[in-house]
Amino acid sequence: MLFIWHLQRKRFYKMLFCRYNVIKLFSEVLVMRLVQQSSLRHQQVQKMMLSQSMQQSVMMLQQDNLSLLTFLKEKSMENPLFEVRSNIERYYETRLMKENYQIKDDSESLFDALLTQVSLINCDEHTRSVVRYLIQQLDSNGYLECDEQELMATLAITKVQFDDGLKLLQSLEPIGIGARSLQESLLIQLADKQDNQTAKRILIKCYSELINKEWEKIQKKLKLSQQNVLQGLRLIQQLTPYPAQQYQQVSTPYIVPELIVKRDGQALSVHLNQAGKIRLIFDNESYEQIVKDNHQEVNEYLYLKQREYQELEASLKRRGATIELVGRSIVERQHAFFTQQSTVLKPLLLKDLANKLELSESTISRAIRGKYVQTEFGIFELSRFFAKKSYAANQVNANLSVDQVLMLIRTLIEEEDSSKPLSDERLVQLLAERQLVLARRTVAKYRKQLGIPNAHGRKLLKLDGGAI
Repeated sequence: MLFIWHLQRKRFYKMLFCRYNVIKLFSEVLVMRLVQQSSLRHQQVQKMMLSQSMQQSVMMLQQDNLSLLTFLKEKSMENPLFEVRSNIERYYETRLMKENYQIKDDSESLFDALLTQVSLINCDEHTRSVVRYLIQQLDSNGYLECDEQELMATLAITKVQFDDGLKLLQSLEPIGIGARSLQESLLIQLADKQDNQTAKRILIKCYSELINKEWEKIQKKLKLSQQNVLQGLRLIQQLTPYPAQQYQQVSTPYIVPELIVKRDGQALSVHLNQAGKIRLIFDNESYEQIVKDNHQEVNEYLYLKQREYQELEASLKRRGATIELVGRSIVERQHAFFTQQSTVLKPLLLKDLANKLELSESTISRAIRGKYVQTEFGIFELSRFFAKKSYAANQVNANLSVDQVLMLIRTLIEEEDSSKPLSDERLVQLLAERQLVLARRTVAKYRKQLGIPNAHGRKLLKLDGGAI
């Protein structure tokens, strides 16, 4: 009997020990899963914070100095640990009456109008944040200037999420906003019109013919009557190529340049305009004093605000360094212009500068948008110094800019015998003698850009006593 009792007790303890091991193993697995989930959440939070920081940095780069100053002052109102200092306002006061500096208009901007609409739309907050970012990428005409892949990488979103945000943006007013091309903007506007099928077919299937005003080709290609084609064209003429035109502000004669170019003989130096410099001053004394009190919730709040300040400070320095880097490369490329040896620009594309500086084209675009450079002979917008290459077929002069070719054509026409004006064919021959090979239609295109009539028109002007 005693033996059986000991055996049963032994079995009981063994069973109890097995259950304990099972519970212990389950607990360890549960703890491991909780740790993994916590780590994953931490990584997601870090990724989200990084994405927000990148968005903020991009937004600060594309702002001009006045808009940036306003933005940073708003941030300082939300953060008790730093203040914003700048002498831009004093700079305005001293320069306002005697030099070319720009003052902003207080009327509602396209940016504000779109943000107001987005805040009223029923959608999830993530889509709303994507749309807000897309709005920041719009140019003054309302077109979307961004690389789709780069944007998706910056925001850490999928193609579907990008398309959802774009669709929502393009549903806002003014109609046609958020398009990536003129064709897309016209199609968006057309969707709001009645009896739009013919016009839609013209835009989709005959866009190049439409741009070149080849009406007969459109009629043949779409197999439409002349009346139907005219009906479609009239509808297209009601659309606007500038959907944001109503929000475009009339430029006033006052601006503050971001960069200053100084000349010493033929040597040029480029630096940031210290008069427009913005500084963020961190209140380190108050921060250290409060942290010493060891209030956990207060300290967590202070650490968060310190991080916000650090990100703003880093973005501000990065902005200045990028603008200065881009400015120096522009001045180096257009050296002849800045030393006043020539008023004609050399060819320069966003792509060229992006490759040279190992930056994206969108970064270059943001760095020059609304930014100005001051020289001894005037103030110029940085975007002015980008010039397209000509359509020269030969390698010798393939790197001439369109401006340089236009100047050459104008010179040839100004020096012609007015009683025997040069035909486009003769201009082609004269340009070829200067090792610049262009097609006749290209020469005709450039001549029209100069506002110069063809040979017959110039002869008639001569007979009427007119001038080109």
